[in-house]
Amino acid sequence: MRSTMDESSISDPDQSPPKKSSAAATASASSLNADKRNLLKNPNGEEGLNGWKILRNGGDQWVAGGIRRPHPDEAVKTNFATSFEMCTKSQLIELEKEGYSPSLMDYAQPDIKISDWFLARSDCGSRYDIWVELLNEKKELVQIFSPETVYCREGCEEWNQITHVFHKYGPGVRYI
Repeated sequence: MRSTMDESSISDPDQSPPKKSSAAATASASSLNADKRNLLKNPNGEEGLNGWKILRNGGDQWVAGGIRRPHPDEAVKTNFATSFEMCTKSQLIELEKEGYSPSLMDYAQPDIKISDWFLARSDCGSRYDIWVELLNEKKELVQIFSPETVYCREGCEEWNQITHVFHKYGPGVRYI
C-alpha cells in the first residue's frame, strides 16, 4: 500500500503524485486484511513512521501524532498527517510471512479488504489518492485498486473512508 498526501493548493489538477502513490490529507486506521486482522504494521502511526517506507517527504514532511477531530472509531487516537507539499509512503506486505501460504492464495483466494480513513485540513485544500497493488512473487502487478483522486476543499473537516475488496483475483498473489 502506498500513501501520499498533498495539502498544497489544489488549483493545478495536472500535478499528479508519483505513480503507485496515494495522497491523503490525514490517513488513519488503514487496514489490509484477509482474515479480519490488520496486516499493516503501525497502521495509525502509534509508533511514529516505523514500518513505513517514505518515498516523498515534501513541505514539513510526514508526521504521526494525535488526531485533530474525533475519529468514528473511538479507539483511534493517532494518525498520519503532512503539511503543504506532496508526501508519499508505502508498505509492502509479504503474505507468506503473515501466514498465507502460496497454495491458499492460489486456490482459496481469500478476499482481501483494504480500508483507509482520511481527513482534510481546515486551513487549505487537499487531495487524496490511494493505490493498492496485488503482486506476484516477482513483484509484478496482478491487480490494482486506484480510484479517482478525491479533492477536499478548504474548511472540510469530516472523516471519509475508502474501502475495496479484492475478490477472485487469480493465482500468484504473494504481496500487497
